[in-house]
Amino acid sequence: QTVDYVDVHRICAREMATRSKLVEHVAGRILKALRAELPLTEAIDRIEVEITKFAPPIGGDCDRITVTLQG
Repeated sequence: QTVDYVDVHRICAREMATRSKLVEHVAGRILKALRAELPLTEAIDRIEVEITKFAPPIGGDCDRITVTLQG
């Protein structure tokens, strides 16, 4: 069984539309939604979500931050 990437995109777009102050929260919501809504099989036993935010407003010299969650 394979994953329908149209469904993955729909889930990610829906979760990205909800405002959050932390990208960690967005990544967690996406991971939780993917686990709940997509069937896991023997071929797909874990999900990894990686989000990069460019030019984060942290008041320092940082061009991007990246958060990666697995589950």
